[in-house]
Amino acid sequence: MKKTLLITFLATFALGFISHYAYDFIPIKLLFPTNESIFEHLKLIFYPLLVVLTFEALKNNYNINYLLYKINVAIIISTFILLIMFFAFYFIFNDINHFYNIVIYGISIFIGLKMETIKIDYPVFSSNITVFIILLYTIIFLTYSPFNIPLFFDELNFINHF
Repeated sequence: MKKTLLITFLATFALGFISHYAYDFIPIKLLFPTNESIFEHLKLIFYPLLVVLTFEALKNNYNINYLLYKINVAIIISTFILLIMFFAFYFIFNDINHFYNIVIYGISIFIGLKMETIKIDYPVFSSNITVFIILLYTIIFLTYSPFNIPLFFDELNFINHF
């Protein structure tokens, strides 16, 4: 289990790192970050986890309900950890440091992946698919209709806002 967690983490981290720069080569706004806003970096959690956990599920012959459960837990936990840590680091150090961002990204993914490995009775299919559709719709909607709040400001505007 530990080896699988490490491989899944490294694959997700690497795919997220590559995705960070992919928009320059493959300009698909929905899939890749277009600026340095916090929200755009949440795509580096959503899509890499979706891809890597789907490959893991295919390899291990998971049923669709279990796959959706794992994806939902990993994405939700990783997103909350990233947001909490980013804002904590920003308000403690009053700076946005790329090294901190990479460390925060790695920690948030690892915790999200670790949480989805905890054995519990996962919810029924209808609730898992509903949560996944809400997550996907939220990413799509906010990519094309971002709010005018710091979560959607690119790095320079974020710093100037506070």
